[in-house]
Amino acid sequence: MIQASQAGNADYYAAPSVDQSFTVALPVAFTGNPTATLENDGVANLLKYTFDIDPSVPLSSLDRAALPTLGTDSTTTPGTDYLTLTYRRYALATGISVNVQTSPDLKTWTTVTPNITQQVGTDPTTGDPIIEDEVNTNGVTTEFVRLNVTQP
Repeated sequence: MIQASQAGNADYYAAPSVDQSFTVALPVAFTGNPTATLENDGVANLLKYTFDIDPSVPLSSLDRAALPTLGTDSTTTPGTDYLTLTYRRYALATGISVNVQTSPDLKTWTTVTPNITQQVGTDPTTGDPIIEDEVNTNGVTTEFVRLNVTQP
């Protein structure tokens, strides 16, 4: 959970604190062992392939940076809040589906089309695109988002 707060002083009143909870999960539907990792680092080989990470060596800090990160965006469309998932996507990966899913309770997941999908950069090491998917929270105070990576 993240809490935003702003203290007051002699000139300004304190702003009320605002809490926001986020969870990122990376489930995998995979033919074979979805948790197989050559380096026992907790990242499945399918995810490593999707994010252009070499499964035969331990994860480096650059590799960990390629994994999805969660954020928020309220500047793209003023007055609209988005949850964002940002990740490196292997440009040559084929036969993989990457879908965004949301849940109000971490039990029921719904595949959604992101309101915005955009390339926000290029990884300087691999040359792969860095993708950002944005999902409008529609004013919901509790919303969870995840990437569902599958090999159909």
